[in-house]
Amino acid sequence: MYDGELFNQSFTVPVDDRIIIEQLINTLPMNGREILHKIYFEGYTEAEVARHLNISQQAVNKWKRKMLNLLSQKVSS
Repeated sequence: MYDGELFNQSFTVPVDDRIIIEQLINTLPMNGREILHKIYFEGYTEAEVARHLNISQQAVNKWKRKMLNLLSQKVSS
């Protein structure tokens, strides 16, 4: 489950950017946040996330694409 901690000490993202990214991620539905977090921050594959959430790999891919599109729309608006 997503715990709100996106960045560890190895990231060199300015604090302002971190805050903006956290706020954007927090606007997503919980399922979408969890999927993106597991794929992009924990390094799981779509198949691994699918097994963990007991859904199909295609469903994980659909959620991932939908959440990335939502983030893209929020950033460009």
